[in-house]
Amino acid sequence: MPKDVDVVSMPAGTIELGAIVDGADVAQGATTDAAASSSVAEDTTARTGIGLWKGIKNILILLNAKFAALGQATMAASMPVAIASNQSAVPVSGTFWQDTQPVSIATAPALVASEAHIGEVGSPGTTISQTPTVTVGAYTAGDAVGGLLTFANAARVSGGGGVVKGVLIIDDAGQDAELELWLFNQTFTAMADNAPWAPSEADLENCIGVVSTATSDQGWMAAGTPSVCDIEVAKRYDLVGTSLFGQLVSPTDTPTFAATDDVTVKVMLLQD
Repeated sequence: MPKDVDVVSMPAGTIELGAIVDGADVAQGATTDAAASSSVAEDTTARTGIGLWKGIKNILILLNAKFAALGQATMAASMPVAIASNQSAVPVSGTFWQDTQPVSIATAPALVASEAHIGEVGSPGTTISQTPTVTVGAYTAGDAVGGLLTFANAARVSGGGGVVKGVLIIDDAGQDAELELWLFNQTFTAMADNAPWAPSEADLENCIGVVSTATSDQGWMAAGTPSVCDIEVAKRYDLVGTSLFGQLVSPTDTPTFAATDDVTVKVMLLQD
């Protein structure tokens, strides 16, 4: 059966309630919630919904600070990227090799004289010619013919050497006298022209060999009045500097020359 309900009318006006201290009303709960932890470790503390959202906000703020701004930047301002250990090939397009590569000679190292050969195969050959000043007139057997002969640059570098492969003597007066070419690995006290050949013992210690026209297979070959003697040689030399030195001697004959430049000596060398 329906039951009658008594309705109580409230008087018009304002109803004031006493202030409730935060947490005093257990059913209501706290009005301020601490944010959930944003550290790496798991936060197992029971949180309210507001506390969880605060924790998420803090995490987003931290992530935003960790990541660099979008766009190209320097290495220090960019995020490091690690390629996977099983990364497949990454296609790359563009021009990576030119048909002609630019080379700046200004950046090439300076080359200095040394025993290091660059791009060289075999020994370089050279011929050095000297014309001693001889006496116009007769010589006595055993005299020096002309003065000191200096075959400059016989070695590529100071202290270098090579091989004397041949000697060619030209006699414009056609005397066809036996002549000797004495060779030294450094300068020595040469005899005066047309004076007896008498080198010192100290100088002879530096002698590398004696080349004689008497050992030529063809001997003197005349070309009219002038004559030529071609002598094959195979003598090793090691110099103190870069020059080879020598002097002509007439050991047995008495040639008579008509001009001071009647004799020319050429040495053919293979340099180290």
